[in-house]
Amino acid sequence: MRRTTVAIGVLSSLLVISNGFWLFLTIDNALTMTYRDVQCADENRALHQLLAVVPVAARPEHDRASVLEAALGAGDPDRVFEKDGHVWVDAIGLRFDARDRLAEVRTSWSFE
Repeated sequence: MRRTTVAIGVLSSLLVISNGFWLFLTIDNALTMTYRDVQCADENRALHQLLAVVPVAARPEHDRASVLEAALGAGDPDRVFEKDGHVWVDAIGLRFDARDRLAEVRTSWSFE
């Protein structure tokens, strides 16, 4: 009788530990997928903005206003600010040269 009680106690403990481990893995997986979905949404927003900016920037006569207008049309107009020489429009940063021509485009997650 004593041996079965010990066996039941050990097996019950192992079952609780195993279930705790699977619970941890499930929560970790859910958090990882949430971060992945947020990253995919950010990249999708940036892609739409870049696809709107590229035809405008490809024209030889493009200027700062036309590029910003295209980026604002595809992005969130409430998320516009200037920092470190870039004009950030939602998910992309646009840097212009002295002639107001597009010189560089960065994404919000591509900091070096």
